[in-house]
Amino acid sequence: LKLSCAMRAFLLGLSLCASELALNFSFASEGRRYAVVSSDGLTLAGLPVRVRADNRWFSSADGTLVLKNASVSGNGSSSTSEQIWETATGLPVCTSVFSDGAALYFTTTWPRGANGTSAGDADGVVSEFPALDMQALAAENWGFYDFHGNQMNYNLAGRVGQFQDKRIYIDPNGQYHLANATVGGQQGGLVLLFDATGSKSLVLSAASSFMAANVHPVAGDRLAMGAMGRTGSIPAGWSVTFVLRYASGIRPNIQAWGAALRARYGRTEDARRGDLTNTHLGYSTDNGAFYYYETEKKKNYHETLQDVYAEIQRKKLPVRHLHLDSWWYPKDNNSAVTEWTPLQSMFPRGWADFDALHKETGFPFTMHNRYWSAHTVYAKQNGGNFSFRVEEEYAIPDDPSFWDFLIGEAAGHGMYNYQQDWLDTEYQFLNITRTDVEIARRWLVQMGDAATKHGVYVQYCMPFSRHVLQALEVPAVSQVRASEDNVHVPYVPNNVWIAASSIVIDALGMSPMKDNFLSTRFGDLFQWNHGVELENRLHSLVATLSTGPVNFGDKIGKFNAPLIMRSADATGRLLQPSSPGMALDKWFATLAQSRLAALEPVRLSDDPFLQQAECVGNGYRADLVLGFHLTRDTPITPADLHLSGQGTLYAVPLPTGEEVDVKEAAGARPQVFTQLSPLVLSRSSWPSFQYWQIMRPLGGAWLLVGELAKWVPSSPSRITKVEADGEHLTVTVRGAPGESVSLAAAKLEGSQPQPAVVRTCTVPAGGVMVVGMHDGACSGERTVFV
Repeated sequence: LKLSCAMRAFLLGLSLCASELALNFSFASEGRRYAVVSSDGLTLAGLPVRVRADNRWFSSADGTLVLKNASVSGNGSSSTSEQIWETATGLPVCTSVFSDGAALYFTTTWPRGANGTSAGDADGVVSEFPALDMQALAAENWGFYDFHGNQMNYNLAGRVGQFQDKRIYIDPNGQYHLANATVGGQQGGLVLLFDATGSKSLVLSAASSFMAANVHPVAGDRLAMGAMGRTGSIPAGWSVTFVLRYASGIRPNIQAWGAALRARYGRTEDARRGDLTNTHLGYSTDNGAFYYYETEKKKNYHETLQDVYAEIQRKKLPVRHLHLDSWWYPKDNNSAVTEWTPLQSMFPRGWADFDALHKETGFPFTMHNRYWSAHTVYAKQNGGNFSFRVEEEYAIPDDPSFWDFLIGEAAGHGMYNYQQDWLDTEYQFLNITRTDVEIARRWLVQMGDAATKHGVYVQYCMPFSRHVLQALEVPAVSQVRASEDNVHVPYVPNNVWIAASSIVIDALGMSPMKDNFLSTRFGDLFQWNHGVELENRLHSLVATLSTGPVNFGDKIGKFNAPLIMRSADATGRLLQPSSPGMALDKWFATLAQSRLAALEPVRLSDDPFLQQAECVGNGYRADLVLGFHLTRDTPITPADLHLSGQGTLYAVPLPTGEEVDVKEAAGARPQVFTQLSPLVLSRSSWPSFQYWQIMRPLGGAWLLVGELAKWVPSSPSRITKVEADGEHLTVTVRGAPGESVSLAAAKLEGSQPQPAVVRTCTVPAGGVMVVGMHDGACSGERTVFV
């Protein structure tokens, strides 16, 4: 039994630091009690260990779950505490707590499995370890943010508030209820807890068995973690793990949490960096694009997309890939997929038209798919060749050979990226995915394995946090949708606020994706949902800052080339930051205390939306600050950006127009940026926004403002090296041969920036040049200081 409990277990009685803060786990075997205690005195009391089996609960509180053995092993930077329990019916269950030196990992294992486990509640749990009392956090006015719902961005603010909040909920019957604020359930489970200022935080999530793990509010301020609540039985040896991490700040804690999970699973960023759709400009037919379920008059989709390509060529736009949404394949009355092949009405010659389009344009395709119909032709139950679990209306494949066939066939017709949309629906609309602890994981792993085999990348769309976490075991996933569909309804702020979920997606090694946008504000007034984009500049900027795809979707004749090219160089390479725009800690802390945070759904907030992106290059660093929905004057300090202690910084406003006069934009004088001289984003009406760059002196004498014609002036995709001393500043850039690049820089006299100079050079045949900002020299050779 001890060997069977050795599992991938997870601290006990050892204080281990992630930053300057640390967590202790203590277990008193005589009283069967445990607690989590922080190095700064915060205590989260443990609740009784409970498990379900044989259609009843067993609990350490009433003696029906008996502690048989407790042990501690390890020392130094890691320690494991293990407890062996036995139910009153003789069923063994093991719990353990492990520390990797930065966080606590709680595991429950069933050595012999269990039957009759269901509690009947899909949002609940069938095991409770850990179960923690959050009253200590509530007493100190801690807030919470649950990365809830599809895109982990449900109604833009997840579930957010404070534990003592009462909130309005709308049930499935449309009835309104007032209840305690809550987190978790089948749509949530990645929970952020933070103090009133955002200076300290806890991150709580599953760390294994992601598709079957739930976080569940027991009552009031208590949270229990365990296997999902409708689990019918548990296989022998199965386990589930949760992680709790405590550190300073919010964003740094999430980033460190993600890095630790990536290390556990060997998850690299290879897919993210290698996927062309993340790094180069694209065209989209997704929801919100003009040609979403819409063709040109009297033309099919093949002919329409041929005309789109002709317009791209006429406008000399360096588009490199094409997105094909759900309009191209057949579906049943529930909009579920029956067969993933081209509709004759869209592509009369079927796959042959796909092949022709691929050859004519040279574009690789991102190809959309959704949830499976119970009538799918691929299922053996319907005369097909593959194993599916088929229910009344929907089905799920459970056969690696199916994915090999499906993805292999599409890859042969131009598919480069497989978009698995409606992940939430495939999970929630089936019983088997919420009663079997293994099938949902198999579904995603088999899909990913086939994608890897055929050299295809995967995009997750409409995921819950469990899907995003599961991507740790699916290395083909290169991007995750962070926004809602771009349906152009004039909400505030519609689908441009992706900066909260972007922190998580980035931390787990993938690129956040903002949905497509229209580059022209009034493309077609008779097609409001697909022809009008009131916030076109903001959409373009947010997509560029995402580090994921930048896909426009305008009507032919309405491509706004100047705005589109603010995102890319002449080869179509996206000029992005090093890390995506991510929400400031103060945004989370302020929102949790907002008077509107008590509403569900949270569509509107009275708080400004604030985000920061970083550009880290060879010899330089710059930070970008974007603010919109600025309902009041909002000061930003270096501490807000985690830039304290970095010496004197400078801030300069960046141009926000569709097209930029570089010399005029370079006239904006940088200002000193310190704790005592904060950056103030002025109150402004929607949809205006304010956009700034934070710079550090280079060589003690220069400020590199960068390429002001682009949204990201200091993108490492453009600027590959900077060298500076008191007299010289040289910048190495790359681009398309013949491309004109204008750079701006300001000389410092003491601490005062002088007017910026602009140097314009043409990229030589080799695609790389060196620009001397001090003398205006342009060279294909490397400049050497003497």
